[in-house]
Amino acid sequence: GSKPLHIVMQEEAFTLKDVTVKASKVRERGDTITYNVGTFADRNDRSIGDVLARIPGFEVNKQNGQVLYEGKPISKFYIEGLDMLGGKYGVATNSLPQVDVGSVQVMKNHQPIRVLEDFTFTDETAINIRMKEGAKSRWVTSMNGGAGMGSNTGLWKLETFGLRLKSDFQTMITYKTNNIGQNIGKETTNLFHLDDLESPNDYIGLSPPETPNLSESRTLFNRSHSVTVNTMKRLNESSQVNVQLIYNNNRQTANCEKLTEYFLTDGTRTIDNQKDYLQKDNELYALVKYEKNSDRQYLNNSLSGDFTWSRQWLEERGTASHLQYARKPEYDIKDNLYIIRKYGRSLISFYSDNRIVSRPQSLSVDSLFQHISQQSYSTNTYVMGGTKIGRFNLSMKAGLKAAVNLLKSDVTGLPDTLGLLNDDVHFSFARFYIEPVLSYKTRDIHIEITPAMEYLYEKYSEDKGYHQLLFSPDLSIHWYVTPRLRFSLNGNSSVEPSDPSRFHRALILQDFQYINQGWMGYSHNHSRSVGGGVAYNDALHAVHAILSVTRSFKTSPYTVSRQFVGDYIILSAVEQETKSDSWQANLIASKGINLWNGVINLRTLYFNNHSTLLQNNIPIRFNSQMLNARTGLDFSFWKDMHLRYGLTLIQSRMKMEQSATATNIHNWKHDLSLTMPLRSLTLDLAAEYYRNELMTGNYKDFFLADVKIGYKFRYIDLTLSLSNLLNNDTYSYVVASDLIRNSSTNHIRGREFLITLYYRLTRWRN
Repeated sequence: GSKPLHIVMQEEAFTLKDVTVKASKVRERGDTITYNVGTFADRNDRSIGDVLARIPGFEVNKQNGQVLYEGKPISKFYIEGLDMLGGKYGVATNSLPQVDVGSVQVMKNHQPIRVLEDFTFTDETAINIRMKEGAKSRWVTSMNGGAGMGSNTGLWKLETFGLRLKSDFQTMITYKTNNIGQNIGKETTNLFHLDDLESPNDYIGLSPPETPNLSESRTLFNRSHSVTVNTMKRLNESSQVNVQLIYNNNRQTANCEKLTEYFLTDGTRTIDNQKDYLQKDNELYALVKYEKNSDRQYLNNSLSGDFTWSRQWLEERGTASHLQYARKPEYDIKDNLYIIRKYGRSLISFYSDNRIVSRPQSLSVDSLFQHISQQSYSTNTYVMGGTKIGRFNLSMKAGLKAAVNLLKSDVTGLPDTLGLLNDDVHFSFARFYIEPVLSYKTRDIHIEITPAMEYLYEKYSEDKGYHQLLFSPDLSIHWYVTPRLRFSLNGNSSVEPSDPSRFHRALILQDFQYINQGWMGYSHNHSRSVGGGVAYNDALHAVHAILSVTRSFKTSPYTVSRQFVGDYIILSAVEQETKSDSWQANLIASKGINLWNGVINLRTLYFNNHSTLLQNNIPIRFNSQMLNARTGLDFSFWKDMHLRYGLTLIQSRMKMEQSATATNIHNWKHDLSLTMPLRSLTLDLAAEYYRNELMTGNYKDFFLADVKIGYKFRYIDLTLSLSNLLNNDTYSYVVASDLIRNSSTNHIRGREFLITLYYRLTRWRN
């Protein structure tokens, strides 16, 4: 111990054991759930919507790109925390390449307005797309194009997508065109409506042949073009400016043979017609929006214009042969202003939504001609203040909803014995309302009471008007038993506003058969409902389940009437009180299976309604029931392989309570698909089997099959597809509602061959 000790180490190398680092599929932090896109995606997924559709808890409507989480539409769609697209986010869902997305964040109880975070409770859900680092500040682009042959024509498809994200600027540009049955215009519809003012109802409308249960790619004969330009400039940490431009051009045709049966107390009236339909649409949409969203102040001002030029042709041959042409332009301009200011523990806000709509429409039916001119000027303007007292939040909203609706109509060719043929009227209303909201919030309980009151003045041009005081209370309770289990209870009593479109005297031709006859009167429908629900959410274990049940009662001072007069059916109402009641139950459940990287889901909707219809001056009480249930599974036994199976049951029942007349319809659908990776090749096989009940005990079987072969290069995917192998070009079905049964045989897309090339430009590495 008294001498120093010198130690010399000898160097030796050895090999470390292999270590595999995997990112968590799901991470949960507070109200935010983060899904790692790479762990859910496979090589066959192209858009972020393809990946979301397989994540437990998500549903994606591939037609319009709408995203639902736990059965409820999302309230916001962010890209890197910024709202560039607003309610028209569907084009991003179906076009944004998933290989450029790092993760998707689900923000529950999301309040997009910062100044309201401590004052109001919301159960809305938003998602935020987080891009990979290499995809930022560079153009993310893709192209998907192809050509082929159908039964009677050549086929084409072209989709181009470009996205650039910078810290202070975002841009997204797309151009799409096809004639393969994809209605790309649906991707640009507004998926959020919030405080939007209601649109005027259409008087004129030619009903196109529709094919329920089949996907639109089977039934739509189209030629479509769509251009979108979206930009967002971030001015500072809390302010941004958005500009949107959208142009859609669409042409579609349809053909069917339709048998319509009207159930009367003394028998059945039938119309058997062959229908040939053509529609041409042009739509232009423009938006400029400024938004400031800070902790103390919120300011949003948006100006938009939506202009539509639509034309319809419908030729019917058979029991009632007619050639019809409708011209339906619409010019819609909106300005929306929203201001919120925070003063200590109090809030004051101002909101004003103003709208001008013009609809000069016309209809030609053989020698008949109907012209309608509609103008509507409407506003919803209010001020609101709120304060926070401990666990209580008290707010008060006071405002005005008002509208002036002008209507001119003129029909020639109808016999004047049916009624008045010309009209020049207007209807206006002013609703002065007060909505106090008292909410109580703890960690486990959220209670909100809204005893809304309003003073309503309505004025029809042909009388002195009417005013009344209305009361509409609302109560909701949310109990968070655990972070994953919650119960809800809600009840409300409301008075429905009058429909301005019913205030007219003259007959208005809807098509060759239906005539609308207005009715006057200021009595309102009263409805009451009570509902409850339970929800369980465990994202880490991929379990989602939501059950809701609602019981509703409605009392109307008017009874809807349907009168058969010669070749025409006159739709109106009489001043006769009628009551209806209904049940509605909805169950949504999904469970992820980690072992097979799969998911099992169930969605069920049940509806039962009792109502009354006055038909040829005879009140008829009838019951309608509907059950729509679907269960499905998606398993991946090895990487990039998928086995999908779905079973759907649609059951409807309609019965006249005064007689034994009843209609029962059961429709079944089985769909099966298999995706098999074979090195650089991918084989897709798909089959659909339908069993539709056309008459009691008489079923029609229908089978469809598709095959697709894909080959992947580094940046290019080449796909050969053959759809409807058996070339089944007609589809038969039956639907029933409101004492009407429709039996249709529709023409669908036959055998088609298409070769497509998908190209993604990537200038970065992960």
